[in-house]
This record gives sequence, C-alpha cells and structure tokens, in this order.
Amino acid sequence: MTEKNEDTQECELVRVLADGTPVVRWQRVEREVEIDGIEVGQPPPPLYFEILERRLPRLGRRLRCIVHSVTPAGRARASLKYYGWHDKSGDVWLDLATLLVEQGVARVAPGGAGTGVKP
Repeated sequence: MTEKNEDTQECELVRVLADGTPVVRWQRVEREVEIDGIEVGQPPPPLYFEILERRLPRLGRRLRCIVHSVTPAGRARASLKYYGWHDKSGDVWLDLATLLVEQGVARVAPGGAGTGVKP
C-alpha cells in the first residue's frame, strides 16, 4: 500500500546511488526516489551521473518534487523539476525525466506516456 501526496515541494538532491536512484531530502527526510515515467538502464551511463551530480547543482536552485506516492518502506515515486530560467511570468521549471530521455540516458517506462515524458 502506498500513501498518496500530489503536492509540489522544494527538495534537495543529496546523492545518487550506484544504480542511478536519486536520494532527495524534503520535509527534513531523505528518501530514495523513483523518477516517474522513466527507466534508467543498468549500469547508468556516466552522462546520467554528470547531469544529476554536476549540472543540476550548478543551477544554484533546489529541485521541485511532485510526490505521487510513498511506499511503507519510504521510497517515493515522484516527478522532479529543475530550474530552467526566469521570465516575466516568473520561474520556469522543467521536467527532469524529459531531459534524461532527451539526453539518451533514460527511456520512457512502460505506461509512462501519460506522465508527459515523450518517447
């Protein structure tokens, strides 16, 4: 059974596990996150780690997490958004799953088409 929570929350990328699982901190708790809509091949390519561990931190902004569910063990399924830019309407946040698919380091998961990630 999972707990549902669709709120957008600020979260901080803490580390990335060897299998490519991001660990984020939100609400003062660290959680492993399954990025909604994608699958990462094993082992993850070096560019995957470069994007998550080097490029995203350079943006100087925390991520936005949209938590869809949390298992009793504490693992979350979530959409992760990163800061793109600021324009006259405000901050623009982009989908991390889409970026990872576009960069060729992840693929759309079966059933992931409804998440907004395009194959």
